[in-house]
Amino acid sequence: MVEIPTVQPLRVYRLAGTQREMGRQFGALAAADGGWHAALDLYANRPTMAATMAAASMPHRFRPIVERVADAFLAPQRRRLQAIRSKQFPEYTERTRETFRAMGFDDKAISATFVMEVLQNLVGLASRTGMFSRALNATAVASCSSLAVWGSATVDGNLRHARNFDFPGGSIWDRAPLVTFCTPDAGLRYGYVSARGLDAPGITCFNEAGLTFTVHTRFHREVGYSGPSVIDLGHELIRTCTTLDEVAATARRLGATSTWGLICSSAAERSAIIVETTAKRVEVIEAEAGADHLSCTNSYLHPAFQNGETPPAPDFRIDSLDRRCQLEAFVDKYRGSIDTESLQWLLGDYGGVDIVDLTTDVQRVDGTSVVAIDTVASIVSVPDERRIDVSVGPCPTGFGPYASVPWTWDGPVGVCEDELEIGPQRGRSHHGAPLSDTERAVSHRIAEIAHRHLEKAPPRASLTALSNLIDELPNEPALRRIVGQLSILVGDPAAALPHLDHALTLEGTPGLREKLLLARSRAQSLLGDERAAQADRDEILRADPAHAPLEYASARRESAKRPTQRSLRNMTIDLLHLDAR
Repeated sequence: MVEIPTVQPLRVYRLAGTQREMGRQFGALAAADGGWHAALDLYANRPTMAATMAAASMPHRFRPIVERVADAFLAPQRRRLQAIRSKQFPEYTERTRETFRAMGFDDKAISATFVMEVLQNLVGLASRTGMFSRALNATAVASCSSLAVWGSATVDGNLRHARNFDFPGGSIWDRAPLVTFCTPDAGLRYGYVSARGLDAPGITCFNEAGLTFTVHTRFHREVGYSGPSVIDLGHELIRTCTTLDEVAATARRLGATSTWGLICSSAAERSAIIVETTAKRVEVIEAEAGADHLSCTNSYLHPAFQNGETPPAPDFRIDSLDRRCQLEAFVDKYRGSIDTESLQWLLGDYGGVDIVDLTTDVQRVDGTSVVAIDTVASIVSVPDERRIDVSVGPCPTGFGPYASVPWTWDGPVGVCEDELEIGPQRGRSHHGAPLSDTERAVSHRIAEIAHRHLEKAPPRASLTALSNLIDELPNEPALRRIVGQLSILVGDPAAALPHLDHALTLEGTPGLREKLLLARSRAQSLLGDERAAQADRDEILRADPAHAPLEYASARRESAKRPTQRSLRNMTIDLLHLDAR
């Protein structure tokens, strides 16, 4: 049985001085603490995280060579962005250099800060040129969910900002959580949430003026190599801005080198905005007059960007919209009573919208909800109480428990040794009940299996590990589906059928049911039962193709030309969504 990873105690650092001095301080503290090697290896050493994420969309046997090619292709892009950064933000460049030196890395490693820019730009370029078409079936992409609430939405009118950070760094980011408070020699005092060894101020951050920022991946054709990285953009915004108008003006002035959505909330103004970027322009979405919340996931919301949006996988936009619908439904249901604890429950809630169970005993630890297998950081910022609650549990981190971290800029540089208050476990099933210990444990184990898959564990190893979880959650349709799909991939369609048959007695959700039908049709076809296979394809073709575009296209194609075992060996494994396609 796969073991649930151990999470190191949450660390809190205080830094002060110039950016260069704070970089040196951070590096020294991280080097003394330890526990940072996996995180830095993820970004700085080959295969880099960007190459791993790009190669994850390929059949397993091709991934090592694709990683090498991707690293060779992406390295010049990172160096180009680093050269531009040195001119735009020399003080931030020096900060990163000092951090890396203190931890034993040479200066070449600092271009690793552009991991997401080069990956998102690769997807954008692929959509424009038609090259690397498999990249548009990417499986390891970041996807996050944020919700800012205030006024009539909350129990006391105060603003709160909740966020799940979903990133293919499970069993790395979540294993060593870190909160860092910075007192710069110029600008506002600010803080950020990351992991040991990762000095990334612009991703999940807050400042003494009561602003909170959380960053979300976007994908678009308009990519380039001339603007700031999202880490530097977020860093500059959180260090210099006190109001939402200042955030909007500064973002428009600076621009970005890639495709992002940054939601920023202001406790003083009781409002929030979303800054959306491509390499060519910046647009701002404001909360409507009288609004009491604003939600953000991973699809462009501004009409100017929607035409050129390039989702990296067929389900990406559907998943993003479903998560945003869940956030909106949460506000509608609990308006007037939302507090910090209810937001913690939300971040661990499997209750996505439009889920259809065919029986009353369906279990779910995957699906269209804000909980993701790769949720590596979960926070609730409470500026009016001058604190941020940070999950200290393993991936998916939305289950908590949450440590309450006071905003503590005052005090000496170094590790803050104050004892932190840690609350209870969270997590809610799609039925609305608290998660059982078994459901929570299986979720954590699936996250670890997914991480090992990204590290190139063989498909048979993933199949064995996932099969061992079936007895614990026998009525989890997504778990049955991926076991069936992997059985087909390794050449055992007969073993797949019982899992797929049982899952289809449970799953009625549009889109998810079509995935099961396609998998079963393939198993039946390989076993020679073409009549049964075509019956499943016909059910897919009668459904709305908008719910499952890839499955609809595959059913049409395979109705004309039966799949072969050889062709199905090339399925892409997406363990982050318990799927193979």
